[in-house]
Amino acid sequence: MDLGAPPGAEVRAAFEGKVTSIFTPASPQEGIYGDQISIRHNPTSGGGAGAFYAHLKASVTVGSVVTRGQVIGRIVKFAGIPPHLHLALVRQPPFAV
Repeated sequence: MDLGAPPGAEVRAAFEGKVTSIFTPASPQEGIYGDQISIRHNPTSGGGAGAFYAHLKASVTVGSVVTRGQVIGRIVKFAGIPPHLHLALVRQPPFAV
């Protein structure tokens, strides 16, 4: 879902969990999504739920454990696209064994 927000608005974790990846675009063409953060919300289970956040500047690092409501980044503005947060709640596959 896309949630309208002004540039600089804080983005907070929807649930507690562990930051499993942050993709930072290498070029302006890829940069339309800003930093993209994935958080696994039951990091010790074999599967479970997670969240994906895009269109922001991350303030956490991979491996960070976050609490619900913790600031994980701030909204950034891109030319031609209204500022917003893209949030996807996802079912994550089990860890490889």
